[in-house]
Amino acid sequence: MTNITKPIGKRNRLVSKEEAKAMLEKIEVPKSALEEAFDLVHGSEEDDVIDFHGFPLVRHERDTLDVIAQTYFTKSAENYFDNFDKVTEDVYLKIKDKHVVRLYMDNQNLRKIPEEIKLLTKLKKLHLLYNNIQLIENLDELEELEFVHLSGNLIPEHYAANEDVIKKLKNKGVDIYYD
Repeated sequence: MTNITKPIGKRNRLVSKEEAKAMLEKIEVPKSALEEAFDLVHGSEEDDVIDFHGFPLVRHERDTLDVIAQTYFTKSAENYFDNFDKVTEDVYLKIKDKHVVRLYMDNQNLRKIPEEIKLLTKLKKLHLLYNNIQLIENLDELEELEFVHLSGNLIPEHYAANEDVIKKLKNKGVDIYYD
């Protein structure tokens, strides 16, 4: 019978703690898209600026946009976020001082607020109108956020988790609209 309290190595022999630790260190666990984007944010310098549709943009924010575009819409950031002129369009992006300050993703069938949005640290205005969002989340870390528009989503009334987030956002001075 096998002793399940001790790791088994090659040829079904018991291994020591040191051998087990060495075996585990060799295993590579793939990172999620969010972890990769987070690492990019914290590993990048503000001076690392690239051209994004003719606008200077901090590289980690461009990479964050790419993760959002690929994860939720199977497109590249360049193909998905290509409107910088018409605020009335469903997808709109405004870049100012090398950072994303406005992001509109209306009518995109989003089921949740993308986690990666919290990596756009200079974001001031966020529009996610007419999607299928039920839970207000991933906005806590956006210190410069001023305005959130979530009308036309499936946000339930008097849902405690949403009420807590709404209260926190309002206490930070964020204007939030939903129905």
